[in-house]
Amino acid sequence: MFRFLILSALFAFSTAAYNKLELTNCGGDGIRINEIDIQPMPIKFPGSLKVLIDADLTKAVKGPIKVDVDMRQGWWFGWVPAPCMTISGVKVGSCTYDDICVLMEPLREKGCPAEMQQLDIGCTCPFKPSHVRFEMADIVLPKIPTGLGYFASGDYKVTAKMYEGGALVSCFEAKVSLGA
Repeated sequence: MFRFLILSALFAFSTAAYNKLELTNCGGDGIRINEIDIQPMPIKFPGSLKVLIDADLTKAVKGPIKVDVDMRQGWWFGWVPAPCMTISGVKVGSCTYDDICVLMEPLREKGCPAEMQQLDIGCTCPFKPSHVRFEMADIVLPKIPTGLGYFASGDYKVTAKMYEGGALVSCFEAKVSLGA
């Protein structure tokens, strides 16, 4: 049995099914993604990341904005849900964020990042309809804490649903690979 588990883990960690971010719309029309790219793929921890996003917020969003994230790791026997964990004070995994407007409030106090200021969309709620195109390079990805290394490699399917007042604003499913 132990040998079977070891072989299963090695198989799961040795494959990288996605050499490019795969993104699909799973409902709602509040956000339209025109182009998105993340490099490198697979994403490596620790490492650095380059992100390109071209999107349209098609309607005003005032808040509160609830986001449900379902993250699953691919194994040879199927997709296994990742738990919601707090790492360095940040919730990651399959988590529910009751109001991201509240989570964004510290940005108001610290100052909106230059990238957001240049786009003139603000970084706290409410958000007005707008077009966004930005590229961020050299995003530093930290080392995965000891004991969570099994999350640092593998294929992931992440579904994020955004709600305002109980109504679905948008839903996206992303498929990515992580490499150690």
